[in-house]
Amino acid sequence: MVTRGLSLLIRDSLPILGVAGFVFTVAGVVLTVRLSPRKANEAPLRGRPVRAVRIWSPSQYSLALGYLEDFCQKLRNKFYYSGKERGRVTESDLVRWIIQLSLTCAAQMVPQSLGRATLFRVSSLTSDGDGRTVGIRIYSSEFVGVFSVNQVASVFDGTFLRNLHLNENQHTDECPAALQCILEGMPIIQSLARRKAALDEPERAIGATHILGIPLQGGFHVIRDPDQVVAITVELKFGKLRGWLIDRRNPQRLTVYRRATHLARLLANVPELADPRFS
Repeated sequence: MVTRGLSLLIRDSLPILGVAGFVFTVAGVVLTVRLSPRKANEAPLRGRPVRAVRIWSPSQYSLALGYLEDFCQKLRNKFYYSGKERGRVTESDLVRWIIQLSLTCAAQMVPQSLGRATLFRVSSLTSDGDGRTVGIRIYSSEFVGVFSVNQVASVFDGTFLRNLHLNENQHTDECPAALQCILEGMPIIQSLARRKAALDEPERAIGATHILGIPLQGGFHVIRDPDQVVAITVELKFGKLRGWLIDRRNPQRLTVYRRATHLARLLANVPELADPRFS
């Protein structure tokens, strides 16, 4: 009786075991293909979306942030060589390393990042009769990660930098993230799904669904000099459901917003970033 019951159980389980075996076989083939080494001479690809950070851990952000804090502390303590002897760490070196590490930190902020961050500088300023800044143009200056020509040069004439412009009375919904965060004086998370502007096409083309803007200065009217660093942007990619939920949440409750605020406050305490000597 026991033997017969066991045989019936095994017989009834055979279809399930067969399906399970088939699924595991297919999964094994897929993993083998995806994880197998690629050809060293594989032809470069263009015009395809960039993948989000697939294998990510919090240390990728926290480690970069920790070293960035060390560099900022060395700069505050004037721990650099002020002479002209070559081969020594200068003030300019520390400022340059802070910018580079800030971009790396921003690019690795969350696993939904496309692994790229952009530093923006002032291209030109427009002032009124009282000397107040009422208009600003900014350009992409330094990068971490993969970026396209259309993200750095004008689509109308590739010999010109791609400039983003903002007027004092312009509605913030019309501004790209790099300018909106400057105008509001705080990090912002901008949904490309809610925008139809043609200037967002280069970011959409690489697969971005949201843009994180991190201001590096205290506000719109404190910007005085061309080439002054003003903002960092990070391209993010969320799934449709996750993106829909994020668009309807308070951004200040998101981990990416808290980390961006921390980074913005840290860099706001580096006055050398606004110094024309390091432009």
